[in-house]
Amino acid sequence: LFIQPAYSGSGEKPSVDKQTYDVIIAVEKLNAGNKHAQALNRLERFIPTLQAESYDKAISLKLLAYTYLQQESVPEAIRAFEQAIEAKGLPGEQRLDIRRQVANLYLSEEQYAKSLGHIMLVLEGGVDIRPEDHVMAGYALVQQERYTEARGHVETAVTLADTPKISW
Repeated sequence: LFIQPAYSGSGEKPSVDKQTYDVIIAVEKLNAGNKHAQALNRLERFIPTLQAESYDKAISLKLLAYTYLQQESVPEAIRAFEQAIEAKGLPGEQRLDIRRQVANLYLSEEQYAKSLGHIMLVLEGGVDIRPEDHVMAGYALVQQERYTEARGHVETAVTLADTPKISW
């Protein structure tokens, strides 16, 4: 499963309501059967019924993004991930992970400034900073010919890493 939700009756936090849980499980099954168009249709009908700025909406949008990725629809996946962040229902760690994914997707689309914007928000958050975050920032900066700034990020990555990678 891409998403491992708990529903409100399970006692785990954060949690989705039973209806959202059932939709997520159904969509996961559709995705597992390579029925991505049906999964997208189900999510696109369901998401507008959810309360804005809720965990249910954010987690459903996150699943929508993963479903788009299954179809290699990167721009649509990025849009859904960004909407999941905007829904403000995700805990900080999940939000940071989505920002990392969005930054990577923007790199793959050669949209370096947008990638840098997301990874810088991760770095500015100051929580769970990974060497790879600095490498990603450095790469996006190099692609924009901002070499001095890039060098600082790569040096920080090397300092933070237990075993720096030669590719950095």
